[in-house]
Amino acid sequence: MDYSILTAFFLFGGVKVKKYLLVSIIISLFLISCVSIPRGAGKPSWVNGSSVSNKVAGIGICGTHVNGKTAQRKLAIKRAIDEIASQLGVTVDNVTLMETIGTSSGASTSVESYSLQSVDGKVVAAVIKGTWQDPKTNELYIWMVTR
Repeated sequence: MDYSILTAFFLFGGVKVKKYLLVSIIISLFLISCVSIPRGAGKPSWVNGSSVSNKVAGIGICGTHVNGKTAQRKLAIKRAIDEIASQLGVTVDNVTLMETIGTSSGASTSVESYSLQSVDGKVVAAVIKGTWQDPKTNELYIWMVTR
């Protein structure tokens, strides 16, 4: 490619071209910055309460758990089942036992949580329909629906 012609064009007659080129680059950058880029799936609609016809639904929510992801998931499932059970008229009793032991070298805390659900021979059976983890708060949401 002959760069001498291109250089001469920009040096002598291309002053207007340089301005137009600069303006078009600025406008292009502005338009590109205004385009909304999808950031992935947002909060699902069921997080705010969703029901399925002829079925009972419950949402269990659990923040970051001391014992990790598995414990967080188990607690969210338990809470979803508790919500379904209470809607079905099942007696739900949640008992949380917390023990803190302190010594001169440090302290440790243990937590035990129980969910007792009882009614005249009624069983709460549900399946997980959706899970979502809030990327900002790290809360885990589990949506369960009766079978």
